[in-house]
Amino acid sequence: MADGKRKFFALTYDAKGFIFSLVILTVVLSGGWIGYSQIFTKGLERLPDKVCDGAVSKEFAIDLLPPARSAKDDSEGGRGRRGDGDFVFSCGVYTSNDSILSGYVRMGHASVEEWAGHYDADSSRKSVQVSSDGLSALARLDDDGGTSSVYVPCFFGKAESYEKASLHVLVADASVIGESRLTGAELRQAVTDFAYQLAKRAYALGECDQGVDFPARLPRYREAKQD
Repeated sequence: MADGKRKFFALTYDAKGFIFSLVILTVVLSGGWIGYSQIFTKGLERLPDKVCDGAVSKEFAIDLLPPARSAKDDSEGGRGRRGDGDFVFSCGVYTSNDSILSGYVRMGHASVEEWAGHYDADSSRKSVQVSSDGLSALARLDDDGGTSSVYVPCFFGKAESYEKASLHVLVADASVIGESRLTGAELRQAVTDFAYQLAKRAYALGECDQGVDFPARLPRYREAKQD
């Protein structure tokens, strides 16, 4: 009888020891995963709340780029002479896994037809385009990086009539280099939205005279007819 009790208690202690060890292992693994996640995958979350000279929220970059150990925002806000056609504004969100959200805005002279024609010069490369109150955007349909462009008029001169003012344009080009969380139509739309935010910021930095009413967002590409 005594031997039976000893065996029973031994088995009970062994079971408790096993459960205790399992709990400890679970805690250790959970802690290790949390530590790994915080150190090696939360680089984008540690960006400032606004990136690209305040033009874009970090949540936008988090939704678009894959997790990374580290990330940085490299912006060059408003370099060049305003009104002389050599003004540029650029921004890149760089990650340690070599995924980059890149945008570049330049000021120049071009009609919307010339701007669009530049991207469709090669007949084998197709794009989709949307417009709203003088603002236009396009994205290439055959590009894995979501290459997109936004066209914004920019007036100078403070004339009584904008017909007498000097017309320039801001062209914002953007793309993702490397891996992205999104693909296809979703990627094209997101990159275009990024370019649009950069164009709005460049409009202010470039001191364009008032005359463009920016909507909260441009029309969605799904609203455009695609050939």
